[in-house]
Amino acid sequence: MMKITLYGLHGCPMCHYLEQLMNEKHYTFVKIDDEEKVKAMGLDSVPTLEVDGTRMNYGDALKFIRCSNENGGVCASCVTGGWKV
Repeated sequence: MMKITLYGLHGCPMCHYLEQLMNEKHYTFVKIDDEEKVKAMGLDSVPTLEVDGTRMNYGDALKFIRCSNENGGVCASCVTGGWKV
């Protein structure tokens, strides 16, 4: 199982959309949307998705979520893009 953390902020529509997509795919993830905690992580933009230690911006996160499943499997293009199966 993948370890997934979504870093975002309250009222962020893109953060909400990533959360919605992950819920639809039945992902188990941690959501951190406290501004102080997000700043403490050194993040300069949200949403940021972290999967098994790899951080992704919004565009890469969308691609990853659409292409993967909750068991960690991803399509061939995501594997060649650097994500593991």
